[in-house]
Amino acid sequence: MQMPEVFTHATFAQIPDEYGIYAFYLNFEYVLRSAEVKTNLNPTDFDRILAKSNRAHRLSNPKDVQINVYGHSVEFASFYTMQARHLIACGATDSTFTSNQLLQFAQVLDKCTLLTTPLYIGIAEKQFLSSRFAQHKAKYERLKAKVPQPEAASGDKKFARGKQFYHRLVRRKIEFRDLAFACIPLSANEVKFARPVEKLLHAFVNPPLSDKH
Repeated sequence: MQMPEVFTHATFAQIPDEYGIYAFYLNFEYVLRSAEVKTNLNPTDFDRILAKSNRAHRLSNPKDVQINVYGHSVEFASFYTMQARHLIACGATDSTFTSNQLLQFAQVLDKCTLLTTPLYIGIAEKQFLSSRFAQHKAKYERLKAKVPQPEAASGDKKFARGKQFYHRLVRRKIEFRDLAFACIPLSANEVKFARPVEKLLHAFVNPPLSDKH
């Protein structure tokens, strides 16, 4: 088993010039960073900080409906059927936590980023991982420049289907610096399998911000 290489805001420049499969995660370092700068942190404040996680991982489909886990991967349709009801909610912290305990909680959470569901899974089969990452980032920054205040939306409109990864980040008020980029470099002999592996991973994992949903 090969462990993924993981890059965060401080190391994005080190993403390799190789082909492979990659995924974006919401990096819980943002929770720790927020907790460190806020004095007298209380559970209500902490739940507000965690709300970004809710927005990031909530599926784009309404709850209690059958989720399209296949995208265009019809060859897997006869094997996988899933019903999804999103149960992520704030209010999970102990109301008796002190400000210092909430900070310690954030420190532990920061270590667990890769235990969450990836937000997006993609492949770099005709260009390097570094180039594919740069494309995602550039599209995000261009849209963010056009929409200084993230798209006005309320209720489920914030989680409307359609559009691409960078649209969904802006709509959920998720900063690109708050993402972690995990990748598996592949050799020339391996990369030819990248696309069917990507399809299978989408079926298994159902990443909420991938374009096919």
